[in-house]
Order: sequence, then C-alpha cells, then structure tokens
Amino acid sequence: MATSDTNQYATDVFLRDLLECPVCMETIRSVPIYQCANGHVICEDCIEKLNSCPICRNDSVLRRNLKLENIVQRLED
Repeated sequence: MATSDTNQYATDVFLRDLLECPVCMETIRSVPIYQCANGHVICEDCIEKLNSCPICRNDSVLRRNLKLENIVQRLED
C-alpha cells in the first residue's frame, strides 16, 4: 500500500471514530450534531431519547458541535 493510501486510510478511520455516536454506534452522517459540556458527541436521532450524556452522565444542556457539523457537511460534498 502506498504511503498516501495508508495516510488516507488512517484519516478515514480517525474520522469514523470521531463521528461515532456512543448510543447507536453508527457513524454520524448528518447534522445537527450535539455534544455535552465535556465534548461527548451524540447524533440527532439519539439525542431525543436522552436526558443526560451516555458517557459521563453529565446532565448539562446539550449543545451543537458546529465544527463537527462542518466536517460532516464537507464529507457529504
């Protein structure tokens, strides 16, 4: 495998891990993307089922993660 292919694969794996919802375990592919006060991300479908963050159990207001939304939108193009 060429170096550029290896780098692309590593980047793809990194992005999939970064964009994985901890509730449904699916890669987040659409916006909006929400996060707790500690930065844990949750997809739009799962946010409706939760009262607190599924990772840290923080019950702070879940807010949108605009940077991750920007990444997802660029990946869709």
